[in-house]
Amino acid sequence: LSIGLERFFKIIYVVQYMIENDLNKPTYIHLRKLGHDISILHQNAVNIAIKYEKRDKGKWVLNDEQSAILTMLSEFGKETRYYNLNTIIGDKKLMNDPLEQWNYILEYCYWKYTSTTKRERLSQEVISWAERNRLYGFTNEFGLDGHIMTYVDQYLLNWKVNKISPCIAWEIISMLQPYYFLLMRLRDTVQLMEQDKGIKDPLVPYFHEIFPYFLLDRATAKRRRNWLD
Repeated sequence: LSIGLERFFKIIYVVQYMIENDLNKPTYIHLRKLGHDISILHQNAVNIAIKYEKRDKGKWVLNDEQSAILTMLSEFGKETRYYNLNTIIGDKKLMNDPLEQWNYILEYCYWKYTSTTKRERLSQEVISWAERNRLYGFTNEFGLDGHIMTYVDQYLLNWKVNKISPCIAWEIISMLQPYYFLLMRLRDTVQLMEQDKGIKDPLVPYFHEIFPYFLLDRATAKRRRNWLD
């Protein structure tokens, strides 16, 4: 996902570069200078968006959940994917645990998308389950926060992963949707420039066919379980 976001934001940069440079494309060295920091690439995309979509600057502002997701994926792409290896070798470099970061995101979305009534019902459900099965102690498994889980913790984590993950998917889609439409607008601008120059073979692909998931609405996105088909 972090690699996908990096490339998506870089595609926006490439198409915008072509528009401003007579359809010439940036060089490989030029792209390398952009780096791999997704947060910086996102801000670059925001700057491009505001330039072309001046009327509605508010839609490029991320909510708290989206900001946490972007930060987590940005840090993962740069260094936190090596967290386990660094821990094993005893590296003294301090970095965030990506699982712990994901746990925070899970909790943010749990409180956002789960009503008070549903949370109270879940509490009663898990207590009844623990009493019925006499499961009051600790498991031998660690939670996303790095602590040993009780059976109740394990039950709640499984529930949250199953019920809240679709909500996280929607946060990602809704974060990227405005950039999808921005990219379509940039691509259409390139097409008009191609026509003016008499270029028959398109210089950039039809992105409409590459990113269909960005057209999903909230209800459809939350129902979807397989994103690989």
